[in-house]
Amino acid sequence: MSETLSKLHQFSLGFSTDGRHCRMVFVDDRAHSVECLADFEEFTQFVSRLCDAATEMAKRQAPDETDGSEPYGGIPVASASFRPDPDTGHIQGNLVTDTGDTLTVQLGPLLAAHMARDLVMALPAPPAS
Repeated sequence: MSETLSKLHQFSLGFSTDGRHCRMVFVDDRAHSVECLADFEEFTQFVSRLCDAATEMAKRQAPDETDGSEPYGGIPVASASFRPDPDTGHIQGNLVTDTGDTLTVQLGPLLAAHMARDLVMALPAPPAS
């Protein structure tokens, strides 16, 4: 029996009125959902992992070093802001570097789904009660 992986279908992000906590809900294409409640530090770690994943993707797509070109070294991100586009299903946002440069990013629904799934799988398990 082969097991197929589900794909992220929807991602929602909300913040508490005091701005101290956020709620992330991930729903896969089979309508299974995972809800994560995070404080500022946990959410910062999540965004940091997104940046790490983007750097790793860039490394894997970089030209082979044997061809003499420079490999991509990543972007030093100071802050990031993303939002879903309900009309296209794309995730759009901005990355701001530590030097103040802004990079506009648009991720297709499939890529965003795979990245979110991989990041959720990489999150540490909550402590047992």
